[in-house]
Amino acid sequence: MKVALVTILDNINLGTVLQAYATADAIERVGHEVVFINYVRPSETVRYKLKEKLSRRGSWLRRMIDAGVSCTVVPWVKRRLKRDIRYRFAMTRRYNSCEQLRIHPVDADIFMTGSDQVWNCSYNAGVDEVFFLGFTDKPKVAYAASVGTDCFPREDVKEVIGFLREYSHITVRETATCDYIRSLGFVVKSVLDPTLLLTKAEWMSRLSIPGSRIIAEPYLLVYSVESERNDFIFKQAWSIARQRGLRLVAMTASNAGPLKRYNADRLFAFADVRQFLRLMRDTDFVVASSFHGTAFSINFNKEFVTVTPPRFNVRMESIIDKFGLRGRVVTDTIVDPASLPSLNYDAINEIMTSCRRQSFDLLSKMLI
Repeated sequence: MKVALVTILDNINLGTVLQAYATADAIERVGHEVVFINYVRPSETVRYKLKEKLSRRGSWLRRMIDAGVSCTVVPWVKRRLKRDIRYRFAMTRRYNSCEQLRIHPVDADIFMTGSDQVWNCSYNAGVDEVFFLGFTDKPKVAYAASVGTDCFPREDVKEVIGFLREYSHITVRETATCDYIRSLGFVVKSVLDPTLLLTKAEWMSRLSIPGSRIIAEPYLLVYSVESERNDFIFKQAWSIARQRGLRLVAMTASNAGPLKRYNADRLFAFADVRQFLRLMRDTDFVVASSFHGTAFSINFNKEFVTVTPPRFNVRMESIIDKFGLRGRVVTDTIVDPASLPSLNYDAINEIMTSCRRQSFDLLSKMLI
């Protein structure tokens, strides 16, 4: 069976690329062919970004510099992040709208909405028909789709329900989302984020990651996708690094400029998925402020803390609660690493193995 997969592929985020790769890998593992629908949201096109930068207030020079970055650096970073996906998996022509997909349909037996925040109507500036597969009458399924918030916006619920009725199988990533969509009248189950379907050894093997270390000395890795809380994140990270005698290493998929003020011992800018996996594999401690930073910390059996707002989101709550790791969440008070509860990775790995088995079972059944 040929599966056409639509997921987020157009932003600068390592977790997004890794989940896309892992979803396609899982489809192949259960015996099917996969092709990515190369969808770029209108708000992520160079033309849109250029117009946005030039229309902002501020000096003309500053706006021209920002526009230049949007036209040159940003597309280069996106192409670099998608390189491993393009190398291994098939990808369609580029589409920028649901209408283009109707006019030039993708040849596939079944269509799948993939993971990440594909159903986040706030993130996508409303209901994005493409992520709800509104362009085809072929069979439709969803694997580990995420709403990203507690519920759909009230004004979008009726439209979303209409789209969801067309799906033969719906699985979602967060437990709270599962409960919410059930309340709308659908049969739905929660599954693992696709990045967790691969073990550490499988990640290293799939991408041919070399066994050598990038950094010889023991280190703490900071992986933050935020900017507003970086002062607190790095204060917490330095506290742990000094107490544990670790070098402090920071990594970002974008420009490192905003992170230079935190005086990390090593700073990796424009990191790709291979650097992410090597640095995550070899680190002695992780301070994360992202869902996938947390997911890989757990999957790779790392000492870690996750920095979240006092009311952390449903994505983080779901993965933390699934593995019983509330004690590893830091909100607004610097924690002493000696006070952190121990990590029983034998028990955590048993849960992971069971959840993997259930998730693969559901994926196989929905693709029959």
